[in-house]
Amino acid sequence: MKLVHATPDIAAKRVGPWLCSVMNCPSGDDLENSLSRAENYIIENEGEAIGWLGLRPVIDAVTLDVAVKTKHRKRWVTKSLLRDAAEVLFKHYDFVILHAKKPAAVKMALSIGANPLYTGDMVKAGVFILSRANFCKGRFH
Repeated sequence: MKLVHATPDIAAKRVGPWLCSVMNCPSGDDLENSLSRAENYIIENEGEAIGWLGLRPVIDAVTLDVAVKTKHRKRWVTKSLLRDAAEVLFKHYDFVILHAKKPAAVKMALSIGANPLYTGDMVKAGVFILSRANFCKGRFH
C-alpha cells in the first residue's frame, strides 16, 4: 500500500466513481472543486486506487479526511493508515482533526486517542481532535 500525491482533477478521476458512496461529498463536476480545497493523496494497492486521503491545514492543526473502498476496509488497513498519517502530521502540526460519524469510524478515532468535540449544547459534532499528547497511548500494540 502506498500514498500517491494527486492534483484535484486526477483525484476526482481516480476516486470519483466510488468516493461519494463511502462518504458525504459532492459528485460530478462539483467533486473536483471540493477536492481543490485539500491536498489530495490516492491510496494505492497494486496500482488500484483503494482510498483517498485529504489534508486541509488550519492554524496549528490539520483536518484529515480518509475514505477507503468498502471491499478494502479491513481494520488493519485503516488503523495502519491513520497511525502512519498521524505520525507524519505531528512533525508539522500540534493537532489532527478527524471527521467520523459512522460507528466504525467513531470507534477507530477513539481507539487512537482522539477526543470528541461537542457543540454548545453538548451534542457530539462528529468531529474528533487528536493531539500529540493523546495520540495512541500504546493502543496500537
